[in-house]
Parts: sequence; structure tokens; C-alpha cells
Amino acid sequence: MAKHRFIPGESGNPKGRPKGAKDKFKQATKRRIDKVLTILEESLDDDIKSLDKNQKVKLWFDLQEYSYPKLQRTEIKGEITTGPKKIGFE
Repeated sequence: MAKHRFIPGESGNPKGRPKGAKDKFKQATKRRIDKVLTILEESLDDDIKSLDKNQKVKLWFDLQEYSYPKLQRTEIKGEITTGPKKIGFE
């Protein structure tokens, strides 16, 4: 069987791998991360229960960004004049 030879523009991949080819390094890294997460998950309940109140609040706050969308930062410009209060927004 002939080796796949990269032809510019053929797959759009500059490394010359065919489209959809898996990166072996990334696969191995993902397997290692999954193994570590599995080990950590076994003690997660006990670890969370052992946190003090401040640590629990911080954990809750940090995890919120993964459950709820972040609000876009908004800049409010306004003007206040003397006399009857007038507030304008752009």
C-alpha cells in the first residue's frame, strides 16, 4: 500500500496527515488525564465535605462559570446635570 503523500490543498492539514487522523500524543495525554480524574473522583465527596465555609463558597463561585453563561461586561456612560436630576445613558 502506498504511503499517503501530502499534496498542498488536498486535506488542508500542513502536517500531511489525512483528515480525521488522530494525534497519538493527544490521545495518550487524554487517557492519562482521564485516569487522574477517575482517581480524584473517588475521594471528591469527602474532600468537599472537609472544606471550611470560605473554601466552599470559593469553590461554588469558581464552578459557577461552567454552569451559567458569563454576562458581557457593559460600560455605562451617563451625565448628571444640576437642577432636576437628569440621567442619560448611551
